[in-house]
Amino acid sequence: MRLKRMMQGVGLVYVLLLLGLICPTLFTENQTKEKVQEVSDSNAGAYEGTAEEKPKIALTFDDGPSAECTPMLLDGLKERGVKVTFFLIGQNVEKDNNCEIVKRMYEEGHLIGNHTYHHVEITRVSNETAYQEIAMGNEAIKNI
Repeated sequence: MRLKRMMQGVGLVYVLLLLGLICPTLFTENQTKEKVQEVSDSNAGAYEGTAEEKPKIALTFDDGPSAECTPMLLDGLKERGVKVTFFLIGQNVEKDNNCEIVKRMYEEGHLIGNHTYHHVEITRVSNETAYQEIAMGNEAIKNI
């Protein structure tokens, strides 16, 4: 129970860090709230009077790859010039002809992450099992 709470806390910190990286700061020391105006369609998300980046989001797809769905998804992402992160399950990586799909993900510039080998819930297994699941998932991906 204590480990689960700790892992939840670590997960929350991780999410907050990601949000901090993804969401640009709206105000700098030289700006005040009064200087920031409503975002209009004409400036497509840029903040008037600033040189800051537009807001961004990160898209992730978990539990793949799927020989049936992932190629279609990759086609759509490529058509739109969108890069995402795929969190792969090791045993799915080794199925069918999925190694070619993983190669394509990499070659098209997507990030690839490890979602364990058997899709276990990390907070419900021993530390040793969790380590093995992550190591096996890494190995399945690295082998490609």
